[in-house]
Amino acid sequence: MLKKNQQDIATLCSIKEKEDQRFEDKNWNLDSVPFLQGSQSNLFCNVKKYLDYETHTIIIGEVYKSHNDDDFDTLMYANGKYL
Repeated sequence: MLKKNQQDIATLCSIKEKEDQRFEDKNWNLDSVPFLQGSQSNLFCNVKKYLDYETHTIIIGEVYKSHNDDDFDTLMYANGKYL
């Protein structure tokens, strides 16, 4: 989950033509499993199944580790806009 100040990253990840730029932000930790430092929360999972649905792939995973920031400022998206 992202924080409100990470809206640019959310937008970038939604643009197919810019997928090669998704991990250029300095806050990405790419040491093993990629995760965004400073985000609202991170879930680390063992992948159990991939489900293809139209233009998306849904990943079913078993969480083995999580991180949550207690300072809640979560980025939300509904009805075509960020809240």
